[in-house]
Amino acid sequence: MVWLCVPAGSTAPPPSGLSMEAADIAVLVLYFVFVLLVGIWSSARANRSTVRGYFLAGRSMTWWPIGASLMSSNVGSGLFIGLAGTGAAGGIAVGGFEWNAAWVLVALGWIFIPVYISAGVITMPEYLAKRFGGQRIRIYMSVLSLILYIFTKISVSLGWDLYLSTGVLLLVTAVYTVAEIGWYEGLVEGYMSAVPSVTVANTTCHLPRSDAFSLFRDPVSGDIPWPGLLFGLTVLATWVWCTDQNICGSVLGGYLKLLPMFFIVMPGMISRSLFPVGCSNIAYPKLVVELMPVGLRGLMLAVMLAALMSSLTSIFNSSSTLFTLDLYHRARPAATERELMVVGRVFVLVMVCVSLMWIPVIQTANSGQLFDYIQSVTSFLAPPITAVFLMAILWPRCVLGSDGGLLVGLVRMVLEFSFKAPACGQPDGRPALLAQVHYLHFALILLALTCLIMAAVSLATPPIPEEH
Repeated sequence: MVWLCVPAGSTAPPPSGLSMEAADIAVLVLYFVFVLLVGIWSSARANRSTVRGYFLAGRSMTWWPIGASLMSSNVGSGLFIGLAGTGAAGGIAVGGFEWNAAWVLVALGWIFIPVYISAGVITMPEYLAKRFGGQRIRIYMSVLSLILYIFTKISVSLGWDLYLSTGVLLLVTAVYTVAEIGWYEGLVEGYMSAVPSVTVANTTCHLPRSDAFSLFRDPVSGDIPWPGLLFGLTVLATWVWCTDQNICGSVLGGYLKLLPMFFIVMPGMISRSLFPVGCSNIAYPKLVVELMPVGLRGLMLAVMLAALMSSLTSIFNSSSTLFTLDLYHRARPAATERELMVVGRVFVLVMVCVSLMWIPVIQTANSGQLFDYIQSVTSFLAPPITAVFLMAILWPRCVLGSDGGLLVGLVRMVLEFSFKAPACGQPDGRPALLAQVHYLHFALILLALTCLIMAAVSLATPPIPEEH
């Protein structure tokens, strides 16, 4: 959704267009040469002729690149485009999605990681197979994780090519944009006075939210209700940071999750205050195009390319690891290591093709708000995964029983894509499960339901063997 926003009593800066000078092109060329050299160097150092060498970089990575990958893998189009766009549309509350991760990362370091290390596993489904015995749970979790990757990560990043040409350097952007709007006080005044040039009669849809600068919003009418932000979001954060194959190799650097509120959400809100097009997924790119000097655009583009490439390569590596080791190798135990590595590379191409086909769905879902789409789909599929890992680690008596929770989540997901959300000011005629239950509240309910089902199944069946 694109809203045309112009601050009352002011004019937007004139558009500047995007031009690439010789210096910009030189910076881009140097960046790609550097990436190529680093790739050759890392391939030569690690033993890539074995499966563990290919998927785990030969287990030779030190703490600092692992820690740095936490933020670089997490920063991508979902944040630059989705998070900034939602901040432009609704205010600072969306920044709570980033801040919530801080204490979940503490739980990862103190509770989950020691268990994973002691189990000696490569993938998260492999841990569940060791914990519960059998291979059904391993296949189940691998397939579900791959579905989540396609729907919420790869499709989002691949659909971002429209904005790659804008580029951004976070720190430089923050300095330029905050100076332009007049620091925090200027942001409050400018954002709250940003009135669209095209309005809807007899509604307040065109006005900025009155609670735009409130992190904790009404539990019923808020677009991000505070119970969902505190508790429902924790369910999603536990999957992302404690059980997601893409993240669990990276613990160090969690404190960096405090920064997106200031470097991504607020610049999105600043964009709404400054420019005619600022209340949508183009808020951040628009800001960069209009404010950044020409001499820095090559560097900005290189940084955005680096963020996108880092995010995608991390997800592709995790996805191919899950498929190759947890699914393909189970079906072909006699497969050679060379065959497994070829399968891993081919599967990456398959993931890209499937994700590209899903991009049109993303463009029409959740009124075009990219970040809301990512979080809503995660709310439907991730809580059963979170429940399985929590119960597996915290309750030795637990056995499997998460199928019921997954079925409920899939029903909600199908309904969500079957009934289009009404436009602002229009009555909501969707089923009550969609119209009255926020997706963060649904995540909390689904987690509780899955845990209750697993507890009931565990108490009604014999315990699993002691060695698990």
